[in-house]
Amino acid sequence: MFKNFTGFNLVEQMHRLRRERKFGPKKIQKKSIGLLAVAAVFLLIWFLPTEVLSLP
Repeated sequence: MFKNFTGFNLVEQMHRLRRERKFGPKKIQKKSIGLLAVAAVFLLIWFLPTEVLSLP
């Protein structure tokens, strides 16, 4: 009933590649490491004594 156009497969491949680039294992790993680094720096600054951050 429906005709499968040749361009449709190309569109599906493009969407699949975009999904892999956006949510691939390497991308998720990089985001996780970045999030942990930001959290560590935030906690380090949060728990520093105020004397360390004061200007002379």
